[in-house]
Amino acid sequence: MISIEQLNIYRKYGGLEDGLARVGLTSEKQLFNNNDWGIITDIEQNIELIAKGLTSNEFKNKAFLGLRKNFDGKAYTEITKPISGIIAEMKQQLFQTFLDCLLAATENITDNYFLLPVAYDKEHVHRERNYCYELYSQIRQILPKDFPYTLSGEVNKAGHPLVAAHCGDIIPDFLVHNPGFMGPDDNLTIIEVKTIQGANYTQEGKDLLKDMQTLHCMTDLNNGYFKGIMVIFGADNDIKKNEIENKYREICNTEKVLLIFHDNAMTRARVV
Repeated sequence: MISIEQLNIYRKYGGLEDGLARVGLTSEKQLFNNNDWGIITDIEQNIELIAKGLTSNEFKNKAFLGLRKNFDGKAYTEITKPISGIIAEMKQQLFQTFLDCLLAATENITDNYFLLPVAYDKEHVHRERNYCYELYSQIRQILPKDFPYTLSGEVNKAGHPLVAAHCGDIIPDFLVHNPGFMGPDDNLTIIEVKTIQGANYTQEGKDLLKDMQTLHCMTDLNNGYFKGIMVIFGADNDIKKNEIENKYREICNTEKVLLIFHDNAMTRARVV
């Protein structure tokens, strides 16, 4: 990872590696591996092209991914200053791309994944895991191949040095992120899923309340998630959905967290 110290030395010598080689301090030279200088040069050139509006969206996505994987938090913040506004727009566009893929995926979830058949029982039941596995599969099939984030399921955040201290030991249903990193733009979306039957809100710290509190906390965290999504699936129950919506507006920042209802199999879910 390129550090702020390396970036400052790079700029001290005007991006000229020969300058570092000729008059640089030994302590400065020791900070650089073989490819570090070249990585900074490539990224600086990419940022200049992006700032001038001379690149395609595909190019910007690849450059964005390279930035997040090669620069630590302070260096990333410094080097991206010329395009901070463009990155903010990109994140909103990338989130919208993911949201569109999620909503399209809900249309492909069939009855067997929406309502799980139970042996010797005429009634079918909603099962969160069953639904989540199929939703994950459908989203993966729809997401663009050059999408610069990874969709992960059930990542255990228990004991995470930053997350656990602020949001507790949590295991979100889905994360859209840059695994292994916690920089300013590494975390795009956190998603929790509940059945309509399991969306209870009578006990603090349990069930739906816990999930909503998780979404609120993780989108409010330093270097946390850009957006959160709460998905409720199951039979159309307007009274309960109204109660859930009221609780959502009470707990969550609705600018950062979306509430989605998915009423029936093979239909498109809707954002409240």
